[in-house]
Amino acid sequence: MRKKLLFFSLLTIGLMTHETVMAETYTATLQLVCGSKTETITGTFEAGADTTIYYPACYKETDGYYVIAQNKNTPYYGISLNLQKDTTITLTYTLDPTIVYYDKYKDICGYTSGTALAKESSLGHSDYLGSNSSAITGMSLTSEGYYNVTLAGGNRYARDKEYVSLLYDDTEDEIQFLEYDSSEYRVVTIDSVLIGEDQELMISNSTSNDYFAGDYIIVREAVKTVNVKCTNSETLMCTYSNSTQDLKFPKTGAVKAYVATEYDSEKDSVTLTQITDVPKNTGVVLKADSKDNMTVIAIVSSGSYTGTNLLNATDGSNTIKTTDNTNYAYILSSGLFYALDTDYTINSGLAYLWIPREPKTESSAKGVGLIFSDSQEQETGIRSVKSAVKNGKVYNLQGVEVKNPTSGLYIINGRKVIK
Repeated sequence: MRKKLLFFSLLTIGLMTHETVMAETYTATLQLVCGSKTETITGTFEAGADTTIYYPACYKETDGYYVIAQNKNTPYYGISLNLQKDTTITLTYTLDPTIVYYDKYKDICGYTSGTALAKESSLGHSDYLGSNSSAITGMSLTSEGYYNVTLAGGNRYARDKEYVSLLYDDTEDEIQFLEYDSSEYRVVTIDSVLIGEDQELMISNSTSNDYFAGDYIIVREAVKTVNVKCTNSETLMCTYSNSTQDLKFPKTGAVKAYVATEYDSEKDSVTLTQITDVPKNTGVVLKADSKDNMTVIAIVSSGSYTGTNLLNATDGSNTIKTTDNTNYAYILSSGLFYALDTDYTINSGLAYLWIPREPKTESSAKGVGLIFSDSQEQETGIRSVKSAVKNGKVYNLQGVEVKNPTSGLYIINGRKVIK
């Protein structure tokens, strides 16, 4: 009897001491901003636990491919977390108009799903290629041309070397032989690969091991690009010109280019019309979507614009005359165009407005407004904020505040002053 009672007591104590306690959890949400679209990645993690939420290196949207730079340290494509509450983090991707193909290796036929090289890889994993096997892309290119091929991946084991080759699928001619040391992850770009219409690429592992793990492949048109930046983070507008290269801007990029197509004397405003082809020596107004994303990748390519443009490019060598007795020169500052009071040399790479609007009394405090034709909204700049005109701050002709002005022409209290 004593043994039975003792057994029952121990069993009862065991049930009490092993009662399950649910750990508290929180949700991490990544908002991946790709132009006008926002993708979402969520994860639920134990409170106070060290963890990582991963994201892709590239996203394909209807208007093209968006990319984000990898972090300087691992996780290259992840954010380390220790959640004490529900958290939302926003990441902004940049449209890359040169990309024609992107894929994670797990989506390419021939790869086996794996979790190798998690800290280095986008989405937290690379997928390995079996021994003596190969994988073929699905690019379906519509035209022959030269392309830059980027391969990300590495050796998933801390032993031996791994070798893979990039080949043409139809001929199996080798394009590049790649060697990976143990536990090595790297991003390799092979420039100017000639690829024919509908021709695919093959990644081949001709060894007897399966050490190679692939992260992603990106194929870009082998064209030259230029990073164009909107330089005014206050108004998100500036003028721009390029004296040496014809550029193509993306239609839905973070920064758009506009020409001045019409001056309306009644509204005292100029209409700005978006263009994508910006020939060299063409003055434009750049308008950024937000101060967090003020740079766009423009392609160097032949293009033309034959319509009206009231903006003139500057090359930095010629003095801009205030007037030719018909038209008058205006410079963009603080969101409006202001008349030049004196002949002046503006830096190269900018533009000025040239319109038949004679400066009126105290016109420097009343600039010409901007109407963007794609939104029909009029930018009123500092005309609608009188304190901004009379705040005593010093601005250069691009509307950027200058803390320690040297000699030159500046705007102070809405008037142009020569120092």
